[in-house]
Amino acid sequence: MTIKLQLVANGVPPRMAGVIGGTVAAVLTAAGLTVGAAKLMSTDVFQVFATVASGAGARFRPPYSTGPYSPGDSVAIANGGAHTMKVYPASGGSFRGGGINAGTATIPMTIASNKMTLLITYDGLNWWYD
Repeated sequence: MTIKLQLVANGVPPRMAGVIGGTVAAVLTAAGLTVGAAKLMSTDVFQVFATVASGAGARFRPPYSTGPYSPGDSVAIANGGAHTMKVYPASGGSFRGGGINAGTATIPMTIASNKMTLLITYDGLNWWYD
């Protein structure tokens, strides 16, 4: 049983259960060849990119005083496009993992075509992945 169904079964309204259980942004298109031109991702917990041109990418939303991400939050990003996709952290953020041992601020990670990665933030700005 999914988290949403479990929540609804325990009295949580369906719309709220969907938000708590996580939302999906599907059929997205990666954009731009630089961080400034990359597709600004929504705050959905699963980002599914269907179209990825050569060199295109996406970027995380910048942090603000109450989020959008909190320590322990996770985001899954799937690349269903034809090319490797760049993913940029928010300004000042970094990625660690996947063979990158020392995160460098604002350097993108890549997701190969037809692959997915799960990222977890430890402070709302910096992310670990496998």
